[in-house]
Amino acid sequence: MKTIDSCQMQTIPKPGQIIVSIELTALQYRSIAEALAIVDKLGYEPQLRYLESKNGLSLFALLLEEQHDPNQAIDDTYRADETIALFEAFPGDDMAIRSSRGCPQRQAVAA
Repeated sequence: MKTIDSCQMQTIPKPGQIIVSIELTALQYRSIAEALAIVDKLGYEPQLRYLESKNGLSLFALLLEEQHDPNQAIDDTYRADETIALFEAFPGDDMAIRSSRGCPQRQAVAA
């Protein structure tokens, strides 16, 4: 069983992490049900997440969460076609789509 904490939306990716989501409460041109149907057709299995802030409660559909080597940069073209397809599937609601990548950890350099 999931805990409440595991349902919170992570907004800042860890080093080497990719997070792709849709902020469902930011949709302007389609309903949440329509958005979930679209991502289902695109092959995603969304997980619902929430984020509480001083501005209120936001609901997200987490589409992708991957962890890569935290010491290596993730190639900019990795999953680019999928991300572009997601933006194309949500005309007018592209501001609700969140795609972020964690920067690699800094390595200590011997002096």
